[in-house]
Amino acid sequence: KNYDIFISYRRKGGYDTAKHLYDRLSSDGYSVSFDIDTLRSGDFDSSLVDRIKECKDFVLIMNKELFNRLYEAEKDENGEAKKDRDGYYILKTPLTPKPDEKLKEDWVYNEIALALEFKKNIVPITLDGFTYPSVLPNAIADILRKNSLEHSQKYFEALYGKLTGTFLVSKKAFGVRYKKPIIAGLLFALLIVIGSVSYVSYRNAESQKAEFQAAVEEANKNAESAIAAAQAEAKRKHDSVEALVAATKQAEQKLVAVQQTKSEGKVSAPAASNKKPQLYWAAGNSEIATTIKEKLQEGVKINSGRCDGNNFKLQLDKASTSSSSAAGQIKIAYSSGLRLIHCEDGKTVETFSWPDKELFVFQRKLSDDEVNQKIIDMLKGKSFSAWIEKLKQSLDK
Repeated sequence: KNYDIFISYRRKGGYDTAKHLYDRLSSDGYSVSFDIDTLRSGDFDSSLVDRIKECKDFVLIMNKELFNRLYEAEKDENGEAKKDRDGYYILKTPLTPKPDEKLKEDWVYNEIALALEFKKNIVPITLDGFTYPSVLPNAIADILRKNSLEHSQKYFEALYGKLTGTFLVSKKAFGVRYKKPIIAGLLFALLIVIGSVSYVSYRNAESQKAEFQAAVEEANKNAESAIAAAQAEAKRKHDSVEALVAATKQAEQKLVAVQQTKSEGKVSAPAASNKKPQLYWAAGNSEIATTIKEKLQEGVKINSGRCDGNNFKLQLDKASTSSSSAAGQIKIAYSSGLRLIHCEDGKTVETFSWPDKELFVFQRKLSDDEVNQKIIDMLKGKSFSAWIEKLKQSLDK
């Protein structure tokens, strides 16, 4: 499938804005490529190259730390790159771009370079706190020449209108773009059909009028014989009238008896049915939490919103992630669980956990994003049937 719009972003710092923009553009009939994280594995995927090559617009979400990974970071006494409290690299001063072979390992760098190479219509959207670095790698330096839009959650509608009305080359899907003219054309055609039917009906009415007059004359001739026949039939049925009257009186007596029984309260109302408790999600909207929710929804219904009364909610226990290194390998262990809580009294009804931690072994140290993605992939392939069965049993108690 070819996409008209390609959205490039950093997962950390840019995902929420990119997802919001994708949802809005898609609902308005634009063809948008967004699920690129599923393609970001190993070498730069050829599918990403094809999507950028075939798209018309390249939208770049520019959060504050968008370009940080392209520069050399300060090292600690162990030779590891230093990070600030938010987990971002502390860059050397003055800024020093990484060597080309290291730059080409960065997905966003490759996406921007390809968009410039293919001469795509590039639309940068800057988030709060973003400023261009004093120096950019040569392959993406021309991004400085592109006019950008400033993102504001408060004035998002104004930004969106300017983006779709002025900056984007892509158009909405045909059915969405020409929705009003299509509806107007259908209404016009419907009016023509109604007018034609009305004209035909009028012509038929004139013909039927003449036929009706002839029929009236014929009816008058047969009226006397019809009246005579009716009188004979009435006499024949006279004897059955008394039986019908008796049956009617009997039915009225039964009806009075039933109404009296109801008024005395002898007819009991059906017992109110017991309402089954509902299940609500209170474990947050992180990608790991969302993955666990989707796996559980394969077997049970999970509602969103506020939980109260005799219902239950699911909360995600704090995940346990640890790492160790030995013999040139990096080992990462992950464990998490859920708690089923009664909404009215806040008591934990049931807990869900795995007996053993999931263990991942790598030949190099991974970034936080890469670790999260490995955990998400593990969760997607894991069976939650035991948890689902326990949930069903708890709700049926």
